[in-house]
Amino acid sequence: MGDTETHPMTVFLHESADGNIAHSPPTNDDRSEQWVFRREHDGFYFNFKIEDKTGILGYQITAKKLEWIGHFVYHKDIEYLKAPPSPIQDVVENSVAIREPPETEATFHRRCPDCGTDHWYDTVPEIALVIDDQLGQYVFREQCSDCGTEIVEKIL
Repeated sequence: MGDTETHPMTVFLHESADGNIAHSPPTNDDRSEQWVFRREHDGFYFNFKIEDKTGILGYQITAKKLEWIGHFVYHKDIEYLKAPPSPIQDVVENSVAIREPPETEATFHRRCPDCGTDHWYDTVPEIALVIDDQLGQYVFREQCSDCGTEIVEKIL
């Protein structure tokens, strides 16, 4: 990457903010085709990848951290699409949902960023990315019982 080129992650964040999808077409070295989605809901961003390994495993959907996406877009030839092909759109519509609140209780640990108190919460996530009826990414929002600071935790 030269000094005047825009970093691939910057391009991804800009393109995904416009609703575009990152697409990595198959190559001679990697026959899989991949689409990376970033969906915003109520101020939270959820990331997932659909990989087409036709003839081997079919479509695979996995939640992804932003760090993974940064590595992915840096090492692939990426094109951005306004919409995926209809078979991929069907997979998204049938298998991916954002639910508020999801129907699952979970435990998370977080240190308050202001007062440093450790907290363990047994609570229902506020919102979740659900893939094939399984939690893929979920977000907790609680308040520190000592100082009142809002504690937000996103778990993959």
